[in-house]
Amino acid sequence: MPKLFGYTVTDDMLAANPQYHKPAKKRRSKRSRNAAEATQTPLERRFDDLWVLVGGNPDFWQKQALFDEAAKWHVDRYNAAYRVAVEIDGGQYMAKSGHNNSKGVERDARKLNRCNELGIMLFRLTTSMLETVDDVELILRVV
Repeated sequence: MPKLFGYTVTDDMLAANPQYHKPAKKRRSKRSRNAAEATQTPLERRFDDLWVLVGGNPDFWQKQALFDEAAKWHVDRYNAAYRVAVEIDGGQYMAKSGHNNSKGVERDARKLNRCNELGIMLFRLTTSMLETVDDVELILRVV
């Protein structure tokens, strides 16, 4: 039985005073496709918009796809049938970005090498590359 101010609170007391009930904690469900879409960055949304603008199928890409289970590596966009992936590197101009320090650059290089080993063509896009449709059109032409 729970205690309130040193007194034991019975189920009858709780039933008579519902205002003293703690709300039940909400359980989080496993990450779904909608959850992945809700957590995408503005640059990822920009890529998706440009992809559709240049004539790409909006359902072509799997978002936040795990491509290497052993290393737990994800890519921002992936299509298993075409073995093509897209990594969107934001924050190059930020002081604490994972894409402009030595560890981040090394991690990105290892990810690229692993994609090559698995036969996955990886396109890397920077913030400025998403200001126009040119690089997204290139990806569409290649696939």
